[in-house]
Amino acid sequence: MPRFFIATFALAVGLAVPAVARAETLAGKVVSVQSGDTLVVKSPDNKEYRVRLIAIDAPELKQAYGDKAKAALSDLVLNKEVRVETNSKDQYDRPLGVLLLGERNINRELVEEGWAWQFTRYDNSVELREAQERAKAAKKGLWADPNPISPWDFRKAERDGKPAEANEKKPANPN
Repeated sequence: MPRFFIATFALAVGLAVPAVARAETLAGKVVSVQSGDTLVVKSPDNKEYRVRLIAIDAPELKQAYGDKAKAALSDLVLNKEVRVETNSKDQYDRPLGVLLLGERNINRELVEEGWAWQFTRYDNSVELREAQERAKAAKKGLWADPNPISPWDFRKAERDGKPAEANEKKPANPN
């Protein structure tokens, strides 16, 4: 009887405890930059991974600064060996991750140079918030625009068929 109880208890606990996401490192060469926050990494075994940079949101390609954000990411990593620290996927099954070039955190650099927003819907880190505040104060990248429109507001306006409103009229948090 005690063995049955222990086995049943262990099974119940195992089912009740959610699985912990396993962190992975993807390593390879950046073979394509699709936007300011999405790229393709080709692994040493020639498998290609379309990766979405986590915790940031760059302007859409059809949006002001979209092409410049894509160019900034390309200048930093295209045809270079990188690592992507990932532990989840987005709704399109793309790995979400932090892009590392040597020891450089490219996600943070894109925010700090004004080519992406901190995506506060998914990230509230002090590190990215301060990087964004520095970029905004220095009027770097998209912050040179007096009323930049966040990508989430731009996408919502496109879905609704309305012009996007500037961030100054709305809170920065897209929730």
